[in-house]
Amino acid sequence: MRVSTQEYGEFLVLNEMQLRYNTEMPRWMRAYAALAEEKYKKPVYPVLINILQPSTTTEIVNCYESEFLNLRAY
Repeated sequence: MRVSTQEYGEFLVLNEMQLRYNTEMPRWMRAYAALAEEKYKKPVYPVLINILQPSTTTEIVNCYESEFLNLRAY
């Protein structure tokens, strides 16, 4: 979805709907956001919508971080 605000200008909101939370979702969302940013040349704000509530033992993270050979992705 293309969005425009006075504060941030024009950007994309990337909505992803999943039935259940998957621990790989942060990595996937980072990849989806990067692909959308490359294709549309706009900043991307990714949003994950889980339809079913996860179990009480499931940890839901709010960011993805990786580092390999001094290359960092957040």
